[in-house]
Amino acid sequence: KESSGTGFFCYGITWGINNGILNRERFLPVARKAWTALASVVNEDGQVGWSQPAGGGPGKVTEANTSKFGTGIFLLAASEMFLLKQNPDASKPLGLRLGPNATVVQSATKPIRRGMDTKILQPLCKSP
Repeated sequence: KESSGTGFFCYGITWGINNGILNRERFLPVARKAWTALASVVNEDGQVGWSQPAGGGPGKVTEANTSKFGTGIFLLAASEMFLLKQNPDASKPLGLRLGPNATVVQSATKPIRRGMDTKILQPLCKSP
């Protein structure tokens, strides 16, 4: 078990669903699975266990390993799961606009539409 990486993925995916960036139907099962795993690492005292130490790199952790950032990402994931539960039918689009140097890659199988998963590449650096 390990909770900190799962917490970051749970938060990011759920935030993406809540803000209309990720397709709800496709990513909701992933978010639920991650949340189920996260909820299982909270001990009887309310501590989030199985957390990697900050800056420690991947390593062996136990139920007793807890950290402030592990608890923090758990709370961020919980807040997004709460918002997801409050509005089970719709995602709110952010209205994001691409910068002038951004490149959008269209999926080979599906056209890009708001609410579908898209691949937005980092802005390309212009040569001087």
